[in-house]
Amino acid sequence: MASGRSPGCRTSSISASATSTGMPTARRSSSRRGERERVLATSIEPPEPKAIAFVHEAVSAVVGDAHPHMGFLRAAAEDGYRRILKPLLSSEQRGEMKARADELALETYERSLRNLLLGPVGGPKKVLGIQPDVTGGHRVGAIDEQGRAVYFGRLPHEATAGRPVVVAALKDILATHAIDVIAVGTSNGRREVLDVVAATLAEVERRVVVTEVHDGGTRAVEAAAVAKPVQTETGIEIAAELTGALSIARRFQDPLSEYVRLDPKSLGLGPNLHDVHQGRLKERLDDVITSCVAHTGVDAATADEHLLARLPGLDTNKARAFVAWRAQGGTLSGKAALGAVPGVGLAAAEQAVGFLRVPTAADPRDRTQLHPEQFGVVEEMAAQVETDVPGLFKDGRLRARVDLGRLSKPETPMPLLKQILWQATAGLADPRPVFTVPTKPPADVTLQSLRPGLLLEGRVTRAVP
Repeated sequence: MASGRSPGCRTSSISASATSTGMPTARRSSSRRGERERVLATSIEPPEPKAIAFVHEAVSAVVGDAHPHMGFLRAAAEDGYRRILKPLLSSEQRGEMKARADELALETYERSLRNLLLGPVGGPKKVLGIQPDVTGGHRVGAIDEQGRAVYFGRLPHEATAGRPVVVAALKDILATHAIDVIAVGTSNGRREVLDVVAATLAEVERRVVVTEVHDGGTRAVEAAAVAKPVQTETGIEIAAELTGALSIARRFQDPLSEYVRLDPKSLGLGPNLHDVHQGRLKERLDDVITSCVAHTGVDAATADEHLLARLPGLDTNKARAFVAWRAQGGTLSGKAALGAVPGVGLAAAEQAVGFLRVPTAADPRDRTQLHPEQFGVVEEMAAQVETDVPGLFKDGRLRARVDLGRLSKPETPMPLLKQILWQATAGLADPRPVFTVPTKPPADVTLQSLRPGLLLEGRVTRAVP
């Protein structure tokens, strides 16, 4: 594969060559982008001498070396190769290279999105989100345990007001709103924010956890707030430029609930995001979101319409109908009651209830991701060990005595039985990891002191295929 400056570019020409199979995926995508922007011209072609020799051998194999018109036939074959076969081979190779590069890139984006959605859950804590902004003052937004905005604004511009003024302002916010966690966005300026936070916490007696939160998509949040203004529960309008800081704080509490509101392509999942096939990208990322929502389950008492709309059987209208019914005081007594909610319907409820949790239900099966059709299997398990359903959920020793082989039937195969028993074991809890305070490396660890076998905790900032 050869590349160089586009013929229409007036700058000096630079040429390079590489094998098509040995070129890294990211470089292939960059080359395609350079061609689109008319700063590169690339060509894919086999080595000319080898190709011509192969053409001559093919002619000789068909007509024989002693043919009286061998020279004419070879010349005709060469012309056919250069005019027809060579462009076809180049086009086919380009297509194969793009398909391979797109597939590797899509796998990277899927993995990055899944890691974001299934990231550690901070839980109901008072969080202060800080979106770095070294030019106009860092943007801050505080939320309470339920994710409601209680404060939003900007810290004083450090270069203008000075470090002591910024520290005093941040210290006042921490004290006024009893902040438990400070979530700092990972964009440019985070080191300056961390320095200010460290100086502030040195003057604070109580313990406040500091962590970094992926802040990709905050611009999309702010743009959406410009088109549709956001208000607090008390009716106060939030400035669009400050909604990103509140989003960072909510991402700490529950990353899935916050990220699912956004277009996944705005989250900064990796380079060359717009170079892959956009239809396949949307389909694959949507599948990841649906898979993650199905894996974690949805809390019927707190989930918003964006999260509910990702459940099988539900769409945006049905999710809004359920949220409106819940806002009017509606409460599910169990999964079977979902079909009676106005605007949802039995057909949609039958598909969604298997991924819905009803935390206020008396029956523990309703608080898991079990489908009502599987409730009878749980009763059979309980009867086998001579207990009731609540007893089976409470006592791990009883669950260990369940003989799944005796319960296996064509309609309830072994994999399904294992999944049902797992729900009785761990289905009441959120399957996502719980946030733990990152462990800082020892002060004496440097790049020079690193050695094989040393375990250090860190954060992957970019993965390139």
